[in-house]
Amino acid sequence: MPKKYSETEYIKFCEDWKDSGKTKKSFCKERNISESALRSWLKKYGDQDSTKESSIKFLPIETSDSKPQSHIVEITLPNGVMLSTEVLSLSVLVKELLR
Repeated sequence: MPKKYSETEYIKFCEDWKDSGKTKKSFCKERNISESALRSWLKKYGDQDSTKESSIKFLPIETSDSKPQSHIVEITLPNGVMLSTEVLSLSVLVKELLR
């Protein structure tokens, strides 16, 4: 039978997972909890301490593809992982991201 946790413990699991940088699967395996339980807790308690900081934000992009110029694009995920890549066309990158 699954263990019952308090609301405070649910919130703590959510915060610990966000801070861990681990996948849900590996985090749940370490803590001996089910992934479905964590997903449910994240849906209900996941944004307790945030002010919608992790919501998607769009920035205006001004670009002219008349002459090729490389750009460094950095994307920081809510768990703190940062992705960085060099692209030749920002408009193509945006189209691919929105696809």
